[in-house]
Amino acid sequence: MRFIRSWRHALMSVAVGLTLLMVLPSCDSDDGDTIAVSDRRKICVLFSSGGLGDDGYNDMIWRGLQNFTLSHPDVWLQCFSPATAEEGTRLMNSWIERHKGETLLCVLAGSEYEQQAATLYGLRPADSTATWRPDFLLFESDNPERLPLTSFSMSLYGAAWLCGRSVKEMQLTRPLCLLAHSHDQPTQTAAQGFFDGYGAPTDTACMAADWSGFSMPETAYQRMYDYARTYDFIFGVAGASNLGVYRYLREKPDGVWTIGRGWNQYTQSSQIIGNMVKRIDLVVEDYLTLWADGSEMPQVRLLGLESGYVDWQVAPAYADRLEEFVNNIRQEAVNEENKYVCKP
Repeated sequence: MRFIRSWRHALMSVAVGLTLLMVLPSCDSDDGDTIAVSDRRKICVLFSSGGLGDDGYNDMIWRGLQNFTLSHPDVWLQCFSPATAEEGTRLMNSWIERHKGETLLCVLAGSEYEQQAATLYGLRPADSTATWRPDFLLFESDNPERLPLTSFSMSLYGAAWLCGRSVKEMQLTRPLCLLAHSHDQPTQTAAQGFFDGYGAPTDTACMAADWSGFSMPETAYQRMYDYARTYDFIFGVAGASNLGVYRYLREKPDGVWTIGRGWNQYTQSSQIIGNMVKRIDLVVEDYLTLWADGSEMPQVRLLGLESGYVDWQVAPAYADRLEEFVNNIRQEAVNEENKYVCKP
């Protein structure tokens, strides 16, 4: 595990696969020693394993954390980017024990921590007479265990539905849905939105059988040599593995198109027709601000296209062909998403 002073250093170091501990610069003293902050409110963030440095979801979380520290310099913020979810659970538990009795928020920034949330919460006092308990915020979960914590999930159904309709409008006939793995609910929801928008199920491939599928860019790059012979569009919802798709399309920008999964990610390749965006940076900043200001955080919340936190953004190079088309069907996408998420 390494202690990181600079966020740029942190993003570069993640490439070597080490567990990272990051303290944002606003929490450091001028002489390089950590300030004694026992009286401060404290937040600890667990990134998804291997996720930081994906030029997408996790890096946008980092952006949201940076923005939060600018407006709340009195809050002590630490981050871990563990190699595995199990390691992350151990790190978070140690952090909680180290700061027992203080005002804490534990942020589990990924759906892979859904099961670990029950373990972590079980280690804390849970009876009604408990005098101290940290707060928990769980990302991308509807909290199936009904634990007394705050959770939210971001539905990509509506944005993916718009993407599917865009692909149909471009008359692309052989799309592939590329998933990290087969049992991640948020990406399954996105895949269904794409199928429904496109008007038919498409072929589906998974990068791996588990969470490692979110961080396999080299494998995705190698697979593209086969995919490009069969498919004309890659609907990639595979986290950092998508970077391998972009690399291939930069080298061979002909005959295959794809999507971006982050803010302005269309700069990665001229073959990206648009970005399916989760403004997780804004969600992070808003939730942490509620907590830091002493306001109540909603227990369970679903954020979709209508919330403004999720969107399908047509890339500038394809605006003439798709922008007006997408704007004209945006409300239809909202309606379709609302029907989908309300299904029993």
